[in-house]
Amino acid sequence: MTRGIRLARVRTLLLLLVLGSAACSSRDPDGPARHLILISLDTLRADRLSCYGYGRATSPAIDALAREGARFEQVVTETTWTLPAHLTLFTGLAPESHGVVRPDLRMAEEIPVLAEILRAAGFRTFAGTGGGFVARSFGFARGFERFDDRQTDLAETLRDAKGFLNALRHDERAFVFVHTMDVHCPYEPAQEFADLFRSPEAAFVATDGRCGNPDFNSAALTPGQVLHLSDRYDASIREADAALGEFLGWLSSRDLRERSLVVVTSDHGEEFAEHGRIGHEGSVYAELLRVPLILAGPGIAPSVIDEPIGLKDVAPTLLDLLGVAPAAGMDGSSYASRATAGVRGEPAPRFSSVEWKVRLRSVVAHGYHLVLDEESGEALLYSAEDRLETRDLSTQMPERAAALRALVEAHFAGTSRHAVRQREELDEDELARLRALGYGR
Repeated sequence: MTRGIRLARVRTLLLLLVLGSAACSSRDPDGPARHLILISLDTLRADRLSCYGYGRATSPAIDALAREGARFEQVVTETTWTLPAHLTLFTGLAPESHGVVRPDLRMAEEIPVLAEILRAAGFRTFAGTGGGFVARSFGFARGFERFDDRQTDLAETLRDAKGFLNALRHDERAFVFVHTMDVHCPYEPAQEFADLFRSPEAAFVATDGRCGNPDFNSAALTPGQVLHLSDRYDASIREADAALGEFLGWLSSRDLRERSLVVVTSDHGEEFAEHGRIGHEGSVYAELLRVPLILAGPGIAPSVIDEPIGLKDVAPTLLDLLGVAPAAGMDGSSYASRATAGVRGEPAPRFSSVEWKVRLRSVVAHGYHLVLDEESGEALLYSAEDRLETRDLSTQMPERAAALRALVEAHFAGTSRHAVRQREELDEDELARLRALGYGR
């Protein structure tokens, strides 16, 4: 890190400390939540949750949380893989701004992250993650006084989070970040949950230690085998939901629930052959872009918000709800007024991209979704009414496709990336963990 970058980062954090402390000291005792509990269920597509209209009971605990708080109906992730998506969640910057669009890159140190901002504002900070790309080696430990990226499952992480919350003094505020790979491949739910979701047409295919890449996408799976994978995915969601439900009950038993802003979201979805593949690499279709976002806590009105937003809007929204000033230069906007008072705004275009292994651009705007492959030049157009995106309208509506293509090209041509640097080589243990998730082979 250069001396200039160090000084810039110090100045930023000192400013955040002053602003954050002022926000906290002037806070009404009955105002913002004292604690933020942010839960990221990696690889969870929105349309597989009952509260988003799914026909199976995959998410009773999350459904109950959604009824208490605000459910954002149209959350469009800015990218469809874990590392850049979680950096967007933590910084309020789109991938084309923070610059980490490949796994060999590391985010610039001068960019403030959510944990640093909150810690400067007086919050205690804890994180337990499932590792993989949400690991210390990728910069996610910044701002956390306790950071554990060796968690084996969500239940274990939540037990550690309980211990951290139990040890707080009554006058302390806390930020707890929980991330899990329990829904991510390989789809290995406990038997009691697997037994809940068995489609009659499903045909067995081994899932232990296997993922879309390199395993399932190199095999000629039958529709029945794809359905078996889909069943296992649903069962994994239900298992994670059960762990989350027990944790939410514990919060209530300790009188922490009413003092906490609880947030459930994800980084991207998962494809089950809707467009010919299994997993989430090299694609920006709706099943990968639409993720859940549920906020519940003090001041949050029970509501369904159908205005499109992105993951880059989450950090500024949470800081606003907590009464803490955001960092300057965030791409995202606060949607706190939508969650607390039902205030509506003008829908903005939602841009997404993938620059690892492929070069894809995407925009959701004006009731349509355009997917642009920059390598081939092909552009596909889908109507928002075509939820599974099965009908390409680009030849039927060439003017609409051309207008959205121009919008995409102008957006990405006009972005300016922060400086990034090459990340250090991972050790063998970290590489093995990524390989177990289907990466790096």
